[in-house]
Amino acid sequence: MPKRGKRGRKSVAEKILEKIKKINIKDDDKLYVITYDTVKPPPEFYHNVERLRKVFNIDRVQRSVYEVRGLRGVVAMNMLSRHYRIMALKVYRVSGVVNIKI
Repeated sequence: MPKRGKRGRKSVAEKILEKIKKINIKDDDKLYVITYDTVKPPPEFYHNVERLRKVFNIDRVQRSVYEVRGLRGVVAMNMLSRHYRIMALKVYRVSGVVNIKI
């Protein structure tokens, strides 16, 4: 379970994890790419992403691009983004990864 925020309060990530446990999400092992376009989010957004990474398979590709393995992680990132009012979020399901060697 993620660490609690300052002064013993639950972090946003911890609240999201509690909500996800209550939702019936059929998880999968598919790869998703999440992108968002916004002004730089507050530092707390990145702290909470790190908390979610301890539970879900989430990798940061670039500042506003994440790879997520599994639908539950995608839902968690969506909830976190909405909390911080990042509404220009797009989710892509990856059908395959191409390695190009020249």
